[in-house]
Amino acid sequence: MAYMSSDKIVSELIPLLSKYISTEEDEVLLAISENLSKFKVYLKDDKFTSVFPLYQTLLCAEETVVRETAIESIREVILNLSDDIIYNSILPIIFNISNQENFTGKISACYMIRMVYQKSSKDKEKLRSLYFKLCDEDVPLIKKAAAKEFGMLCTVMEKEFVNPDMINYFKKLMNESDSIRVILLSSLIYLVKLFHNTDLQRINVQVVVAASDDKSWRVRHELAKIFPLLIEGFGNQQINELIPTFANLLKDSENEVKIAALEGLETVINGISQEKVGMSILPAILTLNNESSAYVKSLIGQSLGSIAKSVGYSVFSSKLLSAYEQLIKDENPEVRLGAAKSLYDIISSGDQSNLNSNIQLITNFQKDSRYKIREKMIITLCSLGISYGIEIFKSTLEGLFFSYLTDPVYTVRERGVLCLEVRLKYKNISNLMKNLGRVGRQII
Repeated sequence: MAYMSSDKIVSELIPLLSKYISTEEDEVLLAISENLSKFKVYLKDDKFTSVFPLYQTLLCAEETVVRETAIESIREVILNLSDDIIYNSILPIIFNISNQENFTGKISACYMIRMVYQKSSKDKEKLRSLYFKLCDEDVPLIKKAAAKEFGMLCTVMEKEFVNPDMINYFKKLMNESDSIRVILLSSLIYLVKLFHNTDLQRINVQVVVAASDDKSWRVRHELAKIFPLLIEGFGNQQINELIPTFANLLKDSENEVKIAALEGLETVINGISQEKVGMSILPAILTLNNESSAYVKSLIGQSLGSIAKSVGYSVFSSKLLSAYEQLIKDENPEVRLGAAKSLYDIISSGDQSNLNSNIQLITNFQKDSRYKIREKMIITLCSLGISYGIEIFKSTLEGLFFSYLTDPVYTVRERGVLCLEVRLKYKNISNLMKNLGRVGRQII
């Protein structure tokens, strides 16, 4: 293409590609979709418009990957187009493909509305009407595309149309199938930011509460996944109101929902008050004492450190320490590793006086059959030494740390030496290792 004039590209190459699009296999169509935007380098705007018929055909392709690639390609192109070209060339494409009998063009139209909305002052009303028409389509794939675009479209639309027009359609789509409700729920990530510090935030609160009680576990699972992303947008009053709702997700009857909630628990804890952690999160964790899933128990173990940092060691010790001790004795090594990961946060949530009483926990891990757990403990000892200071490390933790340096697995010993040199800044490491005898000499 670099060796062709712009006139030849328009008169010869583009017609050839048009012929290929109507006759060739999907692999060829995909290759064309991937490279169409490159014509912008060789054609000025007035001649680049000759490429748009190719786009229109590819945006209606039956093969999903061809269509999606064409959508991303034209998205890249639209960023650098003038308002006039968008009005005269792109908008007609959107209206044309949305009127075709085949559903594929309507799916592409769903994704294109947002691309041009802000540059379409004369036709914004038509675009909104088109979007609502697509939301009302009977074909589930079209509804899913409309639901996927909902939140991002709201961010470019004027607020007087977001509410009530878009919100009314949000409520309507939330009564569709669970697959559509799951997709639509992610719009909350945008809506809570859009409605920040406004009375309209109450709508989002209601949606979250309703979704947490949805009969479909997939909807509850999606809510558990996105909940940590909602904290920033909600104000303190709303998020505090919703913490009991999140606590219910932690106790959900479906493992997938519990897992998603536990994976986001640290972020949630960091964004709420100590009081709410103690009142809602801590009791929810206690209800999981008899959990049978090893992965869930592993996540519980990892989350206990964040809880301890929030509520303090005294509350943790009285409420959750026995549960933690059960986890470090669990027969599944992944559960024990999850508990080991939180030990530093648990110990450091208290003051120096709690250090001695917790040394036994670290000692118990020394005998664990999994070297990954023992490696984690030597890192924990190092981190405690940094937190409490080198003098306290030497007087309280050094002996235990050096006993880990005699571990039969090289990786554990190596990790310990690196901690001494790099993090604790010990000097004369070589002499120190020689004093440990044969094992010490193996390290160096």
